[in-house]
Amino acid sequence: MRGFIYQSQGKRENDETHLPTVRDAKKANTWLSGSHENHGWRSRYPGASCQGACPLGSLDLANRRNPLSRSCIIRFPKSHRLHQADEFSSVIRFRCSASGEFLQVFAKPNNLVHSRLGLIIAGKVERLAVNRNRAKRLLREIFRARQQELAGLDLVVRLRCRVSPGNAARMTGEAEMLMIQLQRCRG
Repeated sequence: MRGFIYQSQGKRENDETHLPTVRDAKKANTWLSGSHENHGWRSRYPGASCQGACPLGSLDLANRRNPLSRSCIIRFPKSHRLHQADEFSSVIRFRCSASGEFLQVFAKPNNLVHSRLGLIIAGKVERLAVNRNRAKRLLREIFRARQQELAGLDLVVRLRCRVSPGNAARMTGEAEMLMIQLQRCRG
């Protein structure tokens, strides 16, 4: 950008070091408050301040299609995820599973009031990270929508084969069916 010329109060200057960075100091960081976060996002998304799960029956099929019309959004916090390798292995060793064309789902009772999810999406199965992340998002969303029905279970979902964008709907249907089948693992 050498040689950039701009007109400032009737003078012509050829150096970019003279460009003003902040014209009004009071309006400099309107988007960045305190610790560089935007506190105004909650007002744009109804139900964003809701903590915990919604009461049963509060979500109907029409509201599932439009998440912003919900009075309360069901969250998927870190406490509802499996993190440690021994948590994954204990669920797999429990040997209560269901399989389909795309997925294999393992389940184990967890003695908690909520369910937890662990995902195994191998790089050998799905080579591109974009596709692995898409599969994870789809599976998390299915689990998040059904987590009240699955309360008290730890689930581990393993991807068995590649999922093309055209087969994503088939995979989500299969995942819902397998999670319902694993209600029998409660004991």
